[in-house]
Amino acid sequence: MVRVPTEGKVATESVQLRIPAGVEIVSIGAPNGFRYEVKRTDGTVTGIVWSMAINPGEFAEFAFMARNPKQSVELRWEAIQRYTDGTTTEWSGPASDRHPASVTQVTVAAGGHTH
Repeated sequence: MVRVPTEGKVATESVQLRIPAGVEIVSIGAPNGFRYEVKRTDGTVTGIVWSMAINPGEFAEFAFMARNPKQSVELRWEAIQRYTDGTTTEWSGPASDRHPASVTQVTVAAGGHTH
């Protein structure tokens, strides 16, 4: 699940999520009225772009299902938020940054299952 708020004074028009290496996308959803485009490299989903206006003070949630890598790994979920005035915000920095990437720690449990 990706939650995208519009915190400024200009509406969001799209958000592009970069899919970390090793993550296999199974299905993608979009709320009513939103549309999405899948980015692929050599047949592998490397990004998803959801489009439609998200007004200031509002947010939208976008769903997708994926398979985790089979090994322990830290996944960085980088995103680019585009606004109706042509500006962008890249959510790709470290945890201490003003615009950090979201991070998920995948660990292999006993029996080989990832969490």
